[in-house]
Amino acid sequence: MKECLEVWKKTINSYKETISEESFNDLFLDVNEIFKIENNTIWITVPSTFSRYRIEKFHLSNINDISKSFSNYAFKFIEKTSADEQKESEKENKLVNTTKEDVDKSLNKRNLMNEYTFSNFVTGESNRFAFLSAMKVAEDKETVWNPLYIFGDVGLGKTHLMSAIGNYMLQNNKDLNIVYTTSQQFAQDYYLSTSQRSREKIESFYNYYRDADVLLVDDVQFLEKKMATQEEFFKLFEYL
Repeated sequence: MKECLEVWKKTINSYKETISEESFNDLFLDVNEIFKIENNTIWITVPSTFSRYRIEKFHLSNINDISKSFSNYAFKFIEKTSADEQKESEKENKLVNTTKEDVDKSLNKRNLMNEYTFSNFVTGESNRFAFLSAMKVAEDKETVWNPLYIFGDVGLGKTHLMSAIGNYMLQNNKDLNIVYTTSQQFAQDYYLSTSQRSREKIESFYNYYRDADVLLVDDVQFLEKKMATQEEFFKLFEYL
């Protein structure tokens, strides 16, 4: 890592002499954090997607020419939010160097909890409105009650109601493609599909979720601070 950081510093100091001080300070000042080293590619974190776009569009080729003149390394750039999220996913799931089989296995291992139905849901003052709302959506997914967001304290039956919606719909139409997942699982699937920048894996991720007739997502609060995953989730939400 130390050697790679020295390569970056030497490269960017040389490149500094070829562009204006304003451009350099705008894009490269304090950019000195290595995200990862992959083969002979050094990934450098940058503050934003816009910064990465500008560097890749106007500067990357020249930067790599300088680096290759004295080393075997080339550079790529990644925005800090994506880098932080990938690090968190690696830590939580210990998932590195996944294969297509891993992705498919992840995307197909989930099922609705069959034991959770409307008939065995215990209603009370705290959850009666949520119960009736869930019933409305289950009876007609085109209703104005859909999309439905259920929130409340732990133990009040949010997961039970969500599974009950899916089970009720399947009882009435077994051909429905119902995808039940958690926000943690969605984040893991997203990381798995993008970690190696494989088009096949990314398409597998998108097809799995976009082909859903009904999407049920539990514990959405865990998407907080996962900015890149939030963006993909909202894209999916708009698509569906």
